[in-house]
Amino acid sequence: MGNLTLLEEEVLRMLKQIEYCVESAKLLDSKTFKENKFIEIYYIDKDRPALEVELTSMSHIETYLQKNAIDFRLTYNFIDHPERPDGFIMLGRIYAKNLEDIEEKIQELIDKLNSKNTVRKIQLKKGQSITQLDLLEDLNEIKRVTVYVNVEYRNPRSYARKGSWGKMYELAKEQRTSFEKSFFDYFNSNSNNPLYAKKEFKVTKILKQEDKIIIPNIKISLITQKKVTQRLNSA
Repeated sequence: MGNLTLLEEEVLRMLKQIEYCVESAKLLDSKTFKENKFIEIYYIDKDRPALEVELTSMSHIETYLQKNAIDFRLTYNFIDHPERPDGFIMLGRIYAKNLEDIEEKIQELIDKLNSKNTVRKIQLKKGQSITQLDLLEDLNEIKRVTVYVNVEYRNPRSYARKGSWGKMYELAKEQRTSFEKSFFDYFNSNSNNPLYAKKEFKVTKILKQEDKIIIPNIKISLITQKKVTQRLNSA
């Protein structure tokens, strides 16, 4: 993962699972959180390493998250009771005044790690044209859009799924969308677009107008997590 340390790579994977648990708690209108101000963090991993090794790794992750204002506390239930009846492994709890506060801190840290992960890529690929955009398929419609530029599957980018990025997801899915000048200009000529702002990529005309619709001017498509994993394993 580029410039990330091994610990930071593990933290980033853990953050994705935490993000999932927060979304689940919100959907279920969690009574536990309302009463106790914490959510449980769990995951499924049938091929996890020896529990003693996992405990050491999780302790480091616990410390890292706490230093970044995320109050994650291990419960150690995953050692005493490795699996719950539903197949999940219980890891710990995150405490906060509200779920929105947890979400905000999670996104801040994800963005921080993703930003660090692109530093070397930015230096090496400065001024490159954009030839392909792959957006990770998201059936649950979470609040982020994951984007891979020019088939760099080890370098995912994450943006808030609203405004122009929400419309970009629609375009990737349908291969056409209604014309909106702000959307068209944002991707074709706006140097403040995060794809261009750090000079990693040249401002590229990636969209094309046909009558009252917008279609891709380069390859823009959805890609499944399975396909991303397959391409990473074959690289």
